[in-house]
Amino acid sequence: MQMNRLHVKLLLVVQLIIEGGVMKKAFIPVLIIILLQACATTTGSIRFKGETVQDQKTGFTVYADEETKKYNTLAVSSLKYHYFVILPYSEQWVFHEDERFCLLGNADLINFSLEIIKSDQSPKDFLSWHLGELKKPGAVPGLEKAEMKQYRDQWIMKTVVDGEKATGGEAFKGVKHVNFFAVKSWENYLYRYHISRVLRPEEVESFDEKPYMDMATAGFKVDFER
Repeated sequence: MQMNRLHVKLLLVVQLIIEGGVMKKAFIPVLIIILLQACATTTGSIRFKGETVQDQKTGFTVYADEETKKYNTLAVSSLKYHYFVILPYSEQWVFHEDERFCLLGNADLINFSLEIIKSDQSPKDFLSWHLGELKKPGAVPGLEKAEMKQYRDQWIMKTVVDGEKATGGEAFKGVKHVNFFAVKSWENYLYRYHISRVLRPEEVESFDEKPYMDMATAGFKVDFER
């Protein structure tokens, strides 16, 4: 697959700079590297071990360099599904697709999923419906909090699940599962973004949710290479 439209990537870089916070400097070179770098072809699950990898059949790319690592982030993009997401840096990430999700990822205590849904709903309306479903009695065991909020002029949803109540196991006492959801639209399709972090008891009070909300908003694009 030829990746030769540099101006499209540079426009996206400009968007990231405008919207970006601490991520803006880190990702100026990202799209240029995706364009120019010769990357290894991979099949099946893609394991990120610190070096850029790409599936040349689909254009799926996981990218990081020394600059992005300073901000504890990496970038994942797909020419097939046209998304671009910024995720927490980890050399334990394993990514794959299945029949429902165009991207699934796991890195130890972090999980990520991206689903494309055909729908005429607005992102806000979809999140509102989703929130209602999660709040139904028994829908999410151990659910402590579920709320929508505006962040960077976009709607996101946050939920917190108590580990002990969700599993029934005392081994998970004090553990929290924090989830962030975002939705963006392209024509008649919605991209449902979900990232979560399992917090150990000693991490609960000090957990900084801002980087996760930044990634779910400024670091989430659905118009990559259109």
